[in-house]
Amino acid sequence: MTGPRLPRSTGSTAHVARSCFALGLVLATASPARAQVVRLGAGSSSSYRASGGTIEVHSGRFEGWLGVGSFDRARLGGAAKLRAPLAEFTIGDDVERISLPTDVFDASHRLCTRGAGARIERGGLRLSAVGGTTSSLYSTPYFTASRPGHALGSIGVEARLAPAWTLTARDLWTERSTHLVGLGWAPPRNRVQAALTGGVGADAPYAAGSLAWETEALAMRAALVRAGDGFHRVLAEQAEGSELDGGNMLVRWRPSRTSSLSVGHNGYAQPAAEGRSALRGSVDQLLASASAAGASFDVALFHSRSAGAGGTGASAGAARDLGSRLRADLHLQHAGSPRTAPMTSVVGQLRERVSQRLDLVQVITHSAGNTTVSFGGSYLSSAITLGIDYQTLYVPFASTNPFRQALMLSAGLQLGWDFRFHASTSVGPDGRVRYTAYGDQFLHRDEGSPRPPASIGRFVVIGRVVDGQGNPVEGAALRVAGQETYTDSRGAFVVRSRRQGPQALEVLPQESTTPQPFEVIHAPTSVTATAEDHAREVTVVVSRVHAPASNAPLATAPPPADAGGDTVVSASPAPRADSTSTAPSHPIARLVRSVHFAFDSARLGPASLAALDSIAARMVRSPGLRLVLHGHADRRGPRRYNLNLSRRRVLAVQARLVQAGADPARIVFLWHGSSRPTAGGSSPLASARNRRVEFDYVADDVQVELSSDETDLQLGRH
Repeated sequence: MTGPRLPRSTGSTAHVARSCFALGLVLATASPARAQVVRLGAGSSSSYRASGGTIEVHSGRFEGWLGVGSFDRARLGGAAKLRAPLAEFTIGDDVERISLPTDVFDASHRLCTRGAGARIERGGLRLSAVGGTTSSLYSTPYFTASRPGHALGSIGVEARLAPAWTLTARDLWTERSTHLVGLGWAPPRNRVQAALTGGVGADAPYAAGSLAWETEALAMRAALVRAGDGFHRVLAEQAEGSELDGGNMLVRWRPSRTSSLSVGHNGYAQPAAEGRSALRGSVDQLLASASAAGASFDVALFHSRSAGAGGTGASAGAARDLGSRLRADLHLQHAGSPRTAPMTSVVGQLRERVSQRLDLVQVITHSAGNTTVSFGGSYLSSAITLGIDYQTLYVPFASTNPFRQALMLSAGLQLGWDFRFHASTSVGPDGRVRYTAYGDQFLHRDEGSPRPPASIGRFVVIGRVVDGQGNPVEGAALRVAGQETYTDSRGAFVVRSRRQGPQALEVLPQESTTPQPFEVIHAPTSVTATAEDHAREVTVVVSRVHAPASNAPLATAPPPADAGGDTVVSASPAPRADSTSTAPSHPIARLVRSVHFAFDSARLGPASLAALDSIAARMVRSPGLRLVLHGHADRRGPRRYNLNLSRRRVLAVQARLVQAGADPARIVFLWHGSSRPTAGGSSPLASARNRRVEFDYVADDVQVELSSDETDLQLGRH
């Protein structure tokens, strides 16, 4: 079964793609000037071997961005997006989702495109269409660009036929055609879901069936997949993730809130080049975790098989808080295969919270008969973030002694006028110190708003914007002393003034760039600009809005006890007659800090899948829980490949969460390549820890306790 094939992006097709791209850039620069937020960023890095910059524009329903830089040669990327009440239109670079209803284990499949696209949603019908080319995405922390590839046409349909039935169709035309149709069954008040999918991908046959059933204590997922050796969801330049193969099952049992046991089997097929058979393999796993008496414990066992390879792995860990300032972690990992000698690693970590701003950490690692010790710390303030880590590193390509002592630095600086600067160092496999440095600035353009002063003042106002649980709110807009500013990822803001003394403060919810609207709970209307050494941090508390505001009248509440004498205005719905003054108690959720990946892979392992299922289940039960995902890679491999790999990993996590029931509108994701390692050095354990996606939780209806569980670490091919 074959369909029409599109040629490579040459001639008129390439001209159309370039024209669409140019039109997107025109729209980006021609957006309305009123209430416009502009972000400028630029940087350079010897780690990426890249320099460049990005401009982003946000204005009402319009978003646009343009990235220009150099990897091995000049690169360009950009897009313009316009949101209408029932539709969204994009010109330029975009990411298209190509998941299927039977993707109960892995819904991470995405396609990078360049061209013109539209998404329409009305009632139970969702339509998407893209025309242009496939693309290869290049990304750094300071600019993003892409390169066009094959000519592409794509149409997607998702239609709700009945309350329990959904029809999904994906049609893609490149050099080979893909036509896949799926039917899903998910009764609204039933815990069972089932789906069937069939068709062809890249002209190769494909068929799959899935079944999922879940309760609070017991959950089961199963899928049966058959795909031809030449199957691809779409032919594209960038590496494609693995497909499920054969029978797959995962059973998870939670006898209590603090314990869990899961058993699973997964088969995988890695799509191969034309004329070659797909690489097939399988993984069996057993996972267990429990918490008791203030300590947490976990155990994991794995056994993998593939053509000419395979192996076993085991890990065990324990962690405990030692008082209010110390936390100790101990982890044991063992891996072996028929082709390599077994390897065992023991890692101990002690973290000390000296103050709210200062943390110290010490790590001892014993592996392959060698013991290494590293220590470091971090300092965080409203204006400065500083991390120092002194490590003994193994440099595999050093010409003399392979063990080197290195001081790793990471620094962030928040200056006036919403300017931020970041710099970091790392050590490459050749022992050379490499750097990354970039900065960005937010500019707000609003009719009638006063301009900031032409010089930086000697006095400052520092503060933070948090939600009701104390979580930082990024992108909140404020006007202080006539200057508009936006909070950073820590919820912090800094405004400099040439005048000492009282200054007006105003929170601007409508001008904020937060992914979810908020309302002000309390904020001082007057703050004091003082010398930086004597500045007191101002706290603004907001509440995230999850539904349209009611027409209930507003009542004024007294200022909080820690308002410090400032004038506070509080707005909240008037209490109902049967309400009480007792503060609401939120449930406690213990969720993982990160999930990890195998070498050169974006495939989620069984332990990671179980952790993501837990997060998704909590998001379903807690509408106020939001996530920021950060994708990372270890330090090996070309910079561009690592950037793309970290992007694939974060998209895999996002897709799995959505497939497990999480609301995609409450998930934001970023990817950083290998620029932000969490573990220094090039040991197998350090590399395994750096191959990760980290989670930032923002919640106002649940208390999140972070788990340091690392049962999903994969030490193979270190």
